[in-house]
Amino acid sequence: MKKNHSISTIKKRAREQLLGNLSVCVKASIITLFVFLTLVMIVVPAVHTGFFGVALYELSMTLVQLFMGLFISGSAFLYLNLIYGKEVAVKNLFAGFTTQPDKAIKLQLILLAIDLVCASPLLLLDFTGYANRLSDFSFYLLMLACEFLSLLCKLGLSQVFFLLHDFPERSVKEIVQASFRLMKGQKICLLVLMCSFLPLALVCALTFFVPFLWLAPYYRAAMAAFYQDVIEKNAD
Repeated sequence: MKKNHSISTIKKRAREQLLGNLSVCVKASIITLFVFLTLVMIVVPAVHTGFFGVALYELSMTLVQLFMGLFISGSAFLYLNLIYGKEVAVKNLFAGFTTQPDKAIKLQLILLAIDLVCASPLLLLDFTGYANRLSDFSFYLLMLACEFLSLLCKLGLSQVFFLLHDFPERSVKEIVQASFRLMKGQKICLLVLMCSFLPLALVCALTFFVPFLWLAPYYRAAMAAFYQDVIEKNAD
């Protein structure tokens, strides 16, 4: 079993592979963002007040996020091609519609279910009316805790979309199990890699988010490079 490369090596590999391909990755990010925002703008104006209005909104947003799972799958395919040194094109982004789309949606459903479970304390407080009794600081602290819990729970499933394209013949159950196996002993490493982008994200936020057009491809390329690293590490 091979030893993991360092975080700096993984990020360096991501930067190297982005050379000459950055414009394609930026276009893919813009398309994904445009599709998501368009769907959200369709859903939000249709929302009405009251219980059924809120329920309809939540259902609609869930359907939007399930649909976006196809773009997440396509993005994984694009960045796998990037890291593997294959041809990269904007059309790769739509691979999720042609390569096992049913599995992509099922995998996205699993991830959304984890989000829902982790957010249940907030939802319960909101439903019972206790959320109004919390201070803004307490509410946002609880929200941050729920988000962090969701992130930790999903670390084991972080490789599912990469695995879907590397092993399209596998079932959803097999892909999930393979992701957990790959991430055994790797969760802290991935978390550190993710956190290493926080300073750059802060700089982007302070400069009106425009540099995110560069940061988003860099981050996704690093995630693909991490996947390649753990696959090689677990190779016989």
